[in-house]
Amino acid sequence: MQAVRNIVAAKDILDESLRTPAATVLVPTELANAAGSAVDVSSFTRAIVPFLDLQQSVGSQRARVPLDRLLGESWRWRQPHSSKNSATALADYLLQDERSAPGDRDQAVVFEIAPLGLWFAHEGKNRVHFLRSGGAIEMPAMVITVDYPAASRLAIYRLAVAGKEEMWCVLDDRLAKRLTLPKLTHTLLTAYGVIPASTWPDHLPSPHMITDALQQQERHSGNSPDIDLDMLRGRIAGIASGEAFAELSLLDALAGGLLRTRWRWIASASSISLGCLVLSMALPQPWDSEIRFLTTGVIGGFVASLMFPWMQIRRKHLRRDDP
Repeated sequence: MQAVRNIVAAKDILDESLRTPAATVLVPTELANAAGSAVDVSSFTRAIVPFLDLQQSVGSQRARVPLDRLLGESWRWRQPHSSKNSATALADYLLQDERSAPGDRDQAVVFEIAPLGLWFAHEGKNRVHFLRSGGAIEMPAMVITVDYPAASRLAIYRLAVAGKEEMWCVLDDRLAKRLTLPKLTHTLLTAYGVIPASTWPDHLPSPHMITDALQQQERHSGNSPDIDLDMLRGRIAGIASGEAFAELSLLDALAGGLLRTRWRWIASASSISLGCLVLSMALPQPWDSEIRFLTTGVIGGFVASLMFPWMQIRRKHLRRDDP
């Protein structure tokens, strides 16, 4: 549980950093909320908990949530601007069990990632740091419990990209995600039971393909998306297949548009062959039959050169959709 408490403390420090102009560079821009006043709690949670799926809900109930393991988003309340009396009265109000009741005007809603022992606020997220700084241990909320992949399904790898080392998490050898806050994620997941980070394995697509796929997806999504490794494996298989050689004939090459047909030369050759046949009829024996045999042989050889697969070409050049 200490790993979770450290993450909660780190989130408070990052929130505080956004209130200090000189320290804002410490916070990744994609994690700040719309106003830039705090780290968005949902983005932060997804950054440190890869492959989190909030659709995997296993139930909900009213409960009291431990504040030392609850992530919030303190963007409004500031301790120096709250008088002791008003702060105490507000804390007493927010700690009443009614704040977890459906329909309550100030209901708090919290997601619990049960296998990790981590909570993060969805509604009432601004009160978390306020109550914790006032000495409260827990707060009432409607708790939605979500599942998380078993530790055995997760792996953490180090990946060298452009001269610097990144850390990636892989799920089921099928999905890969670059970690935005790698040290926090590594601490959390190893405490969960995931094996500590190792070098990128050979059985996964190469780092070059991983980074290329990430850059392509980031251009469209603007964040660090999941990389589908099965799709990359299919692409690798397609490239390997394209590098293999296939046998084909001249006729196949012409039909596939691989060769440019010089109709003028074909017409000239056909005219010469036809002229030879006509000439053979006017020649005396045995020259007429000799010329016919010769012309027939030339035509037959030409047809054979068209039909027999005597050429080899890489399969990728046979794909009409390739650029």
